[in-house]
Amino acid sequence: KVTWTHNGNTAVEYDQSQVLIFDPFKKRIVLDFQSGELTVKRLTTGDDGVYESTAIVNGKNQYSKHELQVIGKYAFIFF
Repeated sequence: KVTWTHNGNTAVEYDQSQVLIFDPFKKRIVLDFQSGELTVKRLTTGDDGVYESTAIVNGKNQYSKHELQVIGKYAFIFF
């Protein structure tokens, strides 16, 4: 299972049988099922904020946290 949140709100969930993508990310998110990597297309300043992922891989919990700042047509990710 993989879950990504944006500012505490669920953006996408994958449970090995289905992918659920929530507004405002519908049609803008690509989730790599192997790595859990998240790609957000057509970024806007509304996409600024904290992105957190939780995943269960081989029975172990994994967690990551990233901060995204969109400035004009550029995006900066802070780890």
